[in-house]
Amino acid sequence: MENLLTAKETDLLNFLLRQTSWITASRISIALSCSIRSVKNYISYINTDYPSLIVSSRDGYMIENRQLCSRLLNESDSVNFSDSENRTAYILQKLLLENKRTSLDELADELHVSMPTLDAEILKVRRELDIQYLSLKTKNGVAYIDGEEKNKKKMISHLIYEQTKNFFGDLSVLKKYFPDIPVNEIKKIITAVLHESRLFIDDFTMTNFVMHVCIIMSRQRPEQNSDTAEQIVINEKGRAVVAEMCRRIAEKYDYRFSEENITDLTFLLMTRLIPSNLENLTMEKLELQVGHEVNDLIKDIQRKIYSLFHLSLFNTEFLVRFSLHLKNLLVRARNNIELRNPQLEAIKENYPYVYEVSIAISQIISSTIRIKLTEDETAYIALHIGYLVEEQYSLANKLKAAFFCPQYYSMHLQLGKRIQDTFQDTLIIADIYSDETELQEERGYDFFISIMPFSTVPEKPLLVISKYFTTTDIASIANMIEKLKKDKQKQVMKNKLQFLFKEKFFYADAPFTDWKETLSSMAENLETEGFIDEEFIRKLFDREEYSSSAYGNIAMPHPLEKCALQTVISVVILPKGILWKNNRVNIIFLLAIRQEDRALFKDIFDFVTDIISDDQYLKIILQSKTYKEFIDNLISYM
Repeated sequence: MENLLTAKETDLLNFLLRQTSWITASRISIALSCSIRSVKNYISYINTDYPSLIVSSRDGYMIENRQLCSRLLNESDSVNFSDSENRTAYILQKLLLENKRTSLDELADELHVSMPTLDAEILKVRRELDIQYLSLKTKNGVAYIDGEEKNKKKMISHLIYEQTKNFFGDLSVLKKYFPDIPVNEIKKIITAVLHESRLFIDDFTMTNFVMHVCIIMSRQRPEQNSDTAEQIVINEKGRAVVAEMCRRIAEKYDYRFSEENITDLTFLLMTRLIPSNLENLTMEKLELQVGHEVNDLIKDIQRKIYSLFHLSLFNTEFLVRFSLHLKNLLVRARNNIELRNPQLEAIKENYPYVYEVSIAISQIISSTIRIKLTEDETAYIALHIGYLVEEQYSLANKLKAAFFCPQYYSMHLQLGKRIQDTFQDTLIIADIYSDETELQEERGYDFFISIMPFSTVPEKPLLVISKYFTTTDIASIANMIEKLKKDKQKQVMKNKLQFLFKEKFFYADAPFTDWKETLSSMAENLETEGFIDEEFIRKLFDREEYSSSAYGNIAMPHPLEKCALQTVISVVILPKGILWKNNRVNIIFLLAIRQEDRALFKDIFDFVTDIISDDQYLKIILQSKTYKEFIDNLISYM
């Protein structure tokens, strides 16, 4: 008998089935809001039951048998009511989206449960509804939801988001919730008005906006009155754009949007609109558009982030996009506008260094406007920072190669240029030689590329490619670059191991059960030995209060400032794990970094991220009983 797919496995197959080319584990992890390691595990489990359903290559993953995949998804499409969570979601969906009173007997029959079980589920539903100031009432064997209409709309929005957040950028997920509303046509109208107004919104915002339009249309008929909108300052241009969208939708589908509806939708959209002609915005025009407050805040962020992370935020393209984002962010924060980010957990787990930089930026903003930003807002900041960090890291870590190719007219120069153009972000072709005897190894090359073998073995790696520079050659060079970069990073960490870790701050299978107790004990030991002071400990817990430092099953607590008296990493290994806020953690790295050593911060985070993504290696680390075993296990990974 074939095994049933889990919810995550179903999400994975749905996502892969929509792809038309190879897709990496990293991109899948962001789409599914899980770790890269989890993605690889899901694929392994699926292929165990259905061999070669998902195939892999250096470019990522792809569905091999699309017909089988579709059949499996169709078979798993019905809701599994043996799961209490699914039953609760079904009750909420039925009462809210169908917007009518429902017989308790019919509900029990549909869920295939007894009345006592249904009573237990209703208690859970009531707790869910309390969040939005709604209540589930029963009278004469009938159930219905009571409360203000605006709160019902918020609850519908929350329900749909929670059930679809892995694919929230995909508009098709809305169709099953609003089968009688032409979702795609509404999107076309919205897109057309935005285009005419020279405005742009991202896919997540588009799905969210279309969802709210559908909620309004599904719950309110033209003759009904709408809720009174909250009194807020509305951007008049934004309101005019939304009013035109509503006018066209109303005209085509015989529906009337009230003034309050238009105001609500403007409120939702106005903090996500950006000009579509970003490339034409100069820094002078940008400063006029975003205003003095944003300009001053950007300068403060640039100065403090450089001091904290030695990271430059002066890239013009980044500044244009981030300044516009920051302007909208301030409006959202001051008007208590909630912005959900379906990529939050994936960003935290897969890109911890980028998220750390983003937390620092969030704290700078929060201290300026005296409003704490949500983790969802921090994750949106991380999307901007991530591109910049990777770009700077690539530029600073370009590899240097020499290319060997015999002269035939100018073929050696043309081929060298093609290689350079293809790998311009990661590789410098420093020299092109036509004779092996001309090669100068002392010029610091990382590797050699040649169209023929060398007569002698060079000290650095040699990669032989064809003179036609095929896709296979491109893949070989890409793999060599990736391998050498990882080798460099590991060598940096290997050289620093004895410097970063000390036996007296290593604890294996410690008897800790509470994360605060654990962190306090680790910090006190460092303070006693003169590595940190009381100010460090205060800032350590301030950082933890702002956002958890747990990434998957590893925690990396540290203050935002690099304020240790001496640089060291304290380690606790917990094979059984302890609960660290919402994560069960098995390894804790307490990072005490001096300001002078702040450049190490990214290397440490990248190294630990590699550990997180490798299940087998993580198991080996957890088996370390002594400091020597721990260091030996770390070195074995390198």
